[in-house]
Amino acid sequence: KTHSAAMFVATKSKDPETNGKYMVTMSKLYAIIADVYGLKEGEPGNDEFIKKNVINYLCRTGWLSFKRYDTGAMVFFPTVKMAQYKLQ
Repeated sequence: KTHSAAMFVATKSKDPETNGKYMVTMSKLYAIIADVYGLKEGEPGNDEFIKKNVINYLCRTGWLSFKRYDTGAMVFFPTVKMAQYKLQ
């Protein structure tokens, strides 16, 4: 399964920290991880696996960074490490 580009440049953000930066939406991130690991939507435990194992690993190893807002929303950013890997 192919996905449209997961990353996009935030041009409408009111937050100066995120405006103009590459971002990844949570739904795209989940969909891609689910495809890679062959997970089916709605199966119990898939959500926890994606959050706790995969996303935490990507953040811990420096591939993704994130910003958490007071509302509970999270925005993910590819790091320089990910950008350099993509160029190779």
